[in-house]
Formats: sequence, structure tokens, C-alpha cells
Amino acid sequence: MSKPNFLIIGSPKCGTTSLYNYLGQHPKIEFADVKEPKYFSFKNLNLNFNANEVVVNQIKKSTIQNKEGYLNLFKNKTAPYIGEASPNYFHFEPAAKNIYDFDPQMKLIVILRNPVDRLYSDWKHNVRMGYDRQYNFRKAINLIEKRKRSNKPPYFDYLEKGNYGKHLKRYYGLFNKNQIKIVFYDDLKKDANKVCNDIIRFLGVSDEFNFDTSKIYMKSYPIYKSNLLRQIGHLVKKISFNLYNYVNKINTVNETIYKNDRDYFLKFYKKDILVLESLINIDLKNWLKN
Repeated sequence: MSKPNFLIIGSPKCGTTSLYNYLGQHPKIEFADVKEPKYFSFKNLNLNFNANEVVVNQIKKSTIQNKEGYLNLFKNKTAPYIGEASPNYFHFEPAAKNIYDFDPQMKLIVILRNPVDRLYSDWKHNVRMGYDRQYNFRKAINLIEKRKRSNKPPYFDYLEKGNYGKHLKRYYGLFNKNQIKIVFYDDLKKDANKVCNDIIRFLGVSDEFNFDTSKIYMKSYPIYKSNLLRQIGHLVKKISFNLYNYVNKINTVNETIYKNDRDYFLKFYKKDILVLESLINIDLKNWLKN
């Protein structure tokens, strides 16, 4: 039976969906029948989290928890390079050892983004999907520890996901560094074809491939707090555009993080960013600019 020989392990909201869709175009690459099985994070774990049914049902429905079910995702794959993409593998502590026990020769792809941008995007995603019903960003962050204690899903552990240096150390402690490919979200946005060709060379493909990267998977959409207010906004638009703008403003999550929040969380992540710099020998000072 076929099994994966490479994984896209994260980090969440850094472009893993784009990589998954672009790399899957290559004739020598096949992915699992399920995009994000989360097997190495959640295997044998109790998934009865204390949270709203939207997020709990999503986790239960999309997660593969036993080895037989996991391997079945690859049973019909015949390509030389077979993989899957579960972004929570990078930050969820048990995953690294579980992957190593499964295959110590596994190749791993990590894509990273400025951790503050990732943080805000992650929270917005959970709000948009209905997983997190806390519409105030700072309140959601302040609830992290309380949520941990009350068995909330790890989806809400927003800050921990951005401790890239800490998590990469864990993987470097188990895998040879040449088995781990680090790429960056900004590079993917700038030249996705180049990034994908760097990755296939890392996997073992020598020939250049022209990936179709015209479709953008990293789009951002307005997030409405209330569908009722949204409908009211459309009604008042006919009467007063200023009133429509006001209703829209109070009913939508801010598109980008506020500067004072950015400054605060840059300080929070600074130490870990410096750790990451030393691990990968790449200058990340640009991440620390306000």
C-alpha cells in the first residue's frame, strides 16, 4: 500500500492551501484524498471539545484518527511523490514525534509568514468560519488560557502557532535539516512558480515545471458579525450611503490589525523571531518593522 513521503506541515494561514493546489498540478505528485486529515496531531485524541457545534463537527468530520483510515487516503496513489497538507502539524506538539515514528525519512515543507499577520489572519478565519464567536480580536487573545483550561479546540491557540523558532527546534531535534524545506509566504505571493519549483527540486524532481499559479487562494473577504445587520445595511443604502457605511463599519471585522496591536505582538514575538533567524540563518529583521 502507498504511503506519503512528504508533508506540508504548516503553518496555518501562511499559504498551505496555495501550495497544495499548485503542487498537485505536477504529474509526479499526488495528494491524499482528504486535504487536511490531521492524523499526526489528533490520532487517538478525544475530539469531544467544549466548543460550539460548528467547530467540533468540523474537526470530527475532517479528522482521520487511525492508521488504517489514514493509509486508505493513499491506497490508489502511484506517483513518486505522495503527500498531504495539515497545517497544524507544525505547532501541535505531538505531531513531530508521531511523524518521525511513522517515517523518519519523511520530507517536510514549512511555509512561514510574519507571525503577527498570521495571528490576525488566523483569528479572522475562525470568525468567518463560525468557529470563534468572539468578534473582538484582543478579547479572543485574552481568552486563550481560559479556553485551554476548559478544553476548547486547539484552533484557538492563536499565539502559540506563531512561535516558529520553538516549533522548528522540535522538528530539527528529530529530523535531519535537509529533510525540511522552509519557504515564505511573501515569496509565494511574489513568485509562486519559483517557490513551487524550489519545492519540487527539494523533493527530487530535476526538471523545471510551469505551474499555473493564476488562481489566488490567499484572498481576504469582509467578515460580518451579524447577517441581520448586513441585510439592514443593504436596505438603508438606498436611503443614505453614509448610514450604510456606518452600519457596515460596526458590523465588519477590521481588515487589518490595528497599529497598537501590531506593535504589541511584534514585541511578543521578537525573541522567537531571533531564535528562528539563528536556526535558518536568514535575516528576518523585516518582520520586526512596525
